[in-house]
Amino acid sequence: MGKYKGRDLHWYSKDAALFVTRGGRIVQTAGLPENLKRTDLSPNDPVQFGLPRMTGPVKYIRWIDTDFENRYQLKIESKIELIRREKITILDRQYDTLLGREINRVPDIGWKFTNTYWADEQTGFIWKSRQYIARTFGPVEFEVLKPAAPPTPVI
Repeated sequence: MGKYKGRDLHWYSKDAALFVTRGGRIVQTAGLPENLKRTDLSPNDPVQFGLPRMTGPVKYIRWIDTDFENRYQLKIESKIELIRREKITILDRQYDTLLGREINRVPDIGWKFTNTYWADEQTGFIWKSRQYIARTFGPVEFEVLKPAAPPTPVI
C-alpha cells in the first residue's frame, strides 16, 4: 500500500515499516532497527533523473541522517554505471530494463555498499531495486507491481 506526499511515495509494509521513495530511491524509513531520517540528493542524481540518458559512469554525492548512533550529514560518495540491458518479469509481465550498479562509499564510518536498479529502457522508471539503507542489515529489495497513480490535483 502506498500514497503520494508531494513528489515522495510512501510505502507501508505488512509489519508496519515505512519506506519513502523518490524516483525509485529510498530516501527515508521508519519502523526498522536502523532508519534513514533524511536524504539530501544531488540535483544530478541519475537514479531519479534518467538512467537511460547516461552515456558513461556518473559520480555524485548525497547526504543522509540516520538514527543509528544519531549520525547526521553523512556524506555518501556514489558512482553509477550501466551494466547491461536486461529483461525482467514481474507478475508474468516482461519489462525491458537497463541494469544500473551504484557503488557507494561513506568515508566517515568506513561503509561501502553497492545498490542495483532496473530502470525502464524508455522512461527510466525504476521497476526493481536492491538498496542498502543501513550497515547493520542487508539490502531492501523492491519490485513495483503497478506504478502508483500521481495524485489528482484539487481544483
